[in-house]
Amino acid sequence: MGRSCRALTLSVVYQNCALPWAWHVARGSRGHFSQVNHIELIDQIAPLIPKMTKIVFLGDGEFDGTQLLSEIDEYGFNYVCRTTKDTLITQKGKTFTFEELNLKPGIGHISLNVAMTTEQYPRPQAIGV
Repeated sequence: MGRSCRALTLSVVYQNCALPWAWHVARGSRGHFSQVNHIELIDQIAPLIPKMTKIVFLGDGEFDGTQLLSEIDEYGFNYVCRTTKDTLITQKGKTFTFEELNLKPGIGHISLNVAMTTEQYPRPQAIGV
């Protein structure tokens, strides 16, 4: 790949091994890729997945954008994405952050029927652990 490049990789886990399936390489040594880049990879691999296959998209904080999550929803995939402690979530008209839940290691919290971010993305179930 060379110096001063970064890669966005979409892998499939098979028998406990992550196998790279699609990727995007760009110049630059740091920083996140755009949601457009993420969506392009999803659109590239989605037609290759047999119908009725159970898919769980797993990502870190770079993958919690609402456009990307909407695209994942449209394909019928499930997802688990880590997000930042200052992400806004709304439940029953009250808006708060994960940080305000004052989570401690080993203590979990489940919030059902929440909307996420100021865009009020409606699908996630927020689970803080």
